[in-house]
Amino acid sequence: MNRGNTTCRDRWLNIIYCIIEFFSLELVHVLSKAGKQLVLRIGPNKFAFVLSEKEIKANGVTAWCEFAPERCFSEYIMEGMSPENNEIYLEVSSDYLASVLSGLKSSQNTAGLKIKLTKKCVACLTIEIEVQTANSTSVCVHDIPITVLPPRSWTEYQQPQMPVFSVSMSLPDVKIVRKTIERLRHISPRVIITAKPQTHGKIIFSVESMSVKSSVTYTGLRMYEIEGMDPGQIDFGTDEEPVEPRIFEVEVEMKTLFQIISADSLKATSTICSIVDGRLIHLFYIFGDATLQYCIPSINSQE
Repeated sequence: MNRGNTTCRDRWLNIIYCIIEFFSLELVHVLSKAGKQLVLRIGPNKFAFVLSEKEIKANGVTAWCEFAPERCFSEYIMEGMSPENNEIYLEVSSDYLASVLSGLKSSQNTAGLKIKLTKKCVACLTIEIEVQTANSTSVCVHDIPITVLPPRSWTEYQQPQMPVFSVSMSLPDVKIVRKTIERLRHISPRVIITAKPQTHGKIIFSVESMSVKSSVTYTGLRMYEIEGMDPGQIDFGTDEEPVEPRIFEVEVEMKTLFQIISADSLKATSTICSIVDGRLIHLFYIFGDATLQYCIPSINSQE
C-alpha cells in the first residue's frame, strides 16, 4: 500500500497487556452501538475513532474517541503520505473490530500479537494473534476489510467543534444512570433531560405516556463553568426574594441514549453532561488519558 504505513514495535507481552488494558474499557464496543462504520484516524501523537460520515447523516449522532499511542505502545512509529499529510484514515466495520478485540480480551493463552496494514483482495487491517497451549502454538489471523480514505475527505473527520453550552454538570456513575434509563425506556420512546443550574446541579430524566408520567432526579452534581461565569456566583436570590433559576432541557430519542450508555463495563473516571437548550445533549467521558464524547441532537432539530 502506497498511501502510508504504520509500524508498531514492542515486546509482545507488553503490547498484549496494554492493548487489553485499553480495550477492556470496550470503547470500540460502545462506539459500535452508535454506528456500524468507524473511521480510525492515526496521527503522530494520537489515535482517534470517529463515526463515519454516513452514520452521522443517518441518525445525527456524532462521536469522537481519542487516546495517546503511549497508552498502548512504549515505542510507536508512524509515517503518513507526506510531512504535510502525516496521518492515515481508515474506515472499518465497528462490529467486526469489536468482535475481534472482544475475543482477544477473553483469551487466557495469548502469547503474541501483530497489527498491520495488508493488501490482499482488498485493503485489510490484519490482526495476528499467537495462542500458546501446553503442547502447541497456533496463530489466529483476522483480516478486517478497510477503506483507506484519501486526503480530500479528511476534513469530514476532524474533532467536532462544540457549540456554546447552556449548562454543564457532572453525572452520577454511568451504571446508575443506565439503570434509570433501563426503567424509563419501557414507558416512552422519548426522554426529556432537564438541567437546573442551582448552587449544586440538578438533572432530571422524565418520560410520559398516555397513562404514566415518571421522572428521576439527581441532585448535588458538580457544576462546570460556562463562558467565564462561575456557577457558584450565580444569583439565586435571598430567602425573602428567591430567584427562580433558569431551566435548560432537551428531548432526545430514548433508544439512542440507552445504546450509548448501556455498556456495563464503561468505567469512566468522570462523566460530564452538557446541554444546548432545546438543541442537543453532549456526553463527555474521561478514562484517564483517553476520552470519549457524543453529541445527540434533540428530536425537534431532526424533524
